[in-house]
Amino acid sequence: MAVQDSKAGNQTSVNRGSYEASINRDCWNRKSRGIGHTIPYEIVPLPNRGDPTLAPYDLPPLSTLQVIEVLPPPIVNAYVAAYGINVQDHPTVRVKRARIAHAIGSSAVIEV
Repeated sequence: MAVQDSKAGNQTSVNRGSYEASINRDCWNRKSRGIGHTIPYEIVPLPNRGDPTLAPYDLPPLSTLQVIEVLPPPIVNAYVAAYGINVQDHPTVRVKRARIAHAIGSSAVIEV
């Protein structure tokens, strides 16, 4: 799957592998949740079907767009690595946050 950064025009590649049906369902669920304030986001499994909030990752849950927008850089980088988000173009932390939001299927946009 490739998604566009809203201003940069860069594509984000996410390694989906054989779990695409699962991620499509999760993305559909998220698209109906907007920014997550009324109905919080659910955990989207990693490409290896792991839960990013459990060991060995132990990352904070991405329950709303606001949570994603304030993730510290080390956590942003951990999510980028865990979801297999392409960062070969060396994007800023803000762009990485936008790519994480897109990767988990958020319909809300983080301006970059």
